[in-house]
Amino acid sequence: MNGSNEKKKKFKLFDVNRDGKGVYEVESRKPTLGFFFKLFFRKFSQLLKLNLMMLFIVLPILIFIGIYFLGNKTPTATAVTFAPLYGISNVAGIPGATNLLDLSSIQMEIPAFTPATNITIICLFLFMAITWGWQNVGSAYVLRGLFRGDAVFVFSDYIYGVKRNLKQSFFLGLIDFACTAMLIIDFM
Repeated sequence: MNGSNEKKKKFKLFDVNRDGKGVYEVESRKPTLGFFFKLFFRKFSQLLKLNLMMLFIVLPILIFIGIYFLGNKTPTATAVTFAPLYGISNVAGIPGATNLLDLSSIQMEIPAFTPATNITIICLFLFMAITWGWQNVGSAYVLRGLFRGDAVFVFSDYIYGVKRNLKQSFFLGLIDFACTAMLIIDFM
């Protein structure tokens, strides 16, 4: 009986309980810089899919930038002294004021928003305000699963994360969007 076990061990072709190539050691999950890059390159395709799904949060911003730079423009004077010099040159006709007016009348084109572009911008901001929290919570759920090493199906886990936290993410997304909008307005 002992000899037959030795014969079986010689031919390990169909032995599924053997160690060797394809069996990985338990890796350290300690968050170091090396582990970050290893995980980044291993999960790159899933991160790319997630970023393509997050494009919907950036799309309204890109549309607004396109409206701002490619829309209708109106010329305006940039110098503060333009209005007084224009008044002086029209009323008094002083040649010095006319020369200064020529120097300070450099014009800049600024966007001129029509009612249609205003409605478009308002709709874009409403879309962003409504979906801001949902998109952040879905991406956070998928990223957490990727970091933990869980089996992640990007699209279905994204939808599951959004459905699971629908109300909380909506209200926290509104607060987050309002704070972000206030900071942008303050910087401008």
